[in-house]
Amino acid sequence: GYQKGDTEGFVNYGLSLENIVFSVFMADDTQKDMVKISFRSKGNFDCSEVAREHFNGGGHVNASGGRSDKSIEDTVKEFVNLLPNYAEKLENTTI
Repeated sequence: GYQKGDTEGFVNYGLSLENIVFSVFMADDTQKDMVKISFRSKGNFDCSEVAREHFNGGGHVNASGGRSDKSIEDTVKEFVNLLPNYAEKLENTTI
């Protein structure tokens, strides 16, 4: 019984947690047969780099989005597997 737009803003909740500088929200878009991905960050961590390089997306330093044509399970696995590549940047993010 949900409507398009009901999940808008969910990605921002992660950034309200202490010491969190990068937040991601993924949702199946059954109308377009894809996974919609929203990225948000704080400080100088460029979440648009993740969107551009891995998820056919783009945006701004602190707000970006992307997509995946894989299942949501495979998309989550892909995302988790790439996180170590960004560990140093995340640890050195200044807010």
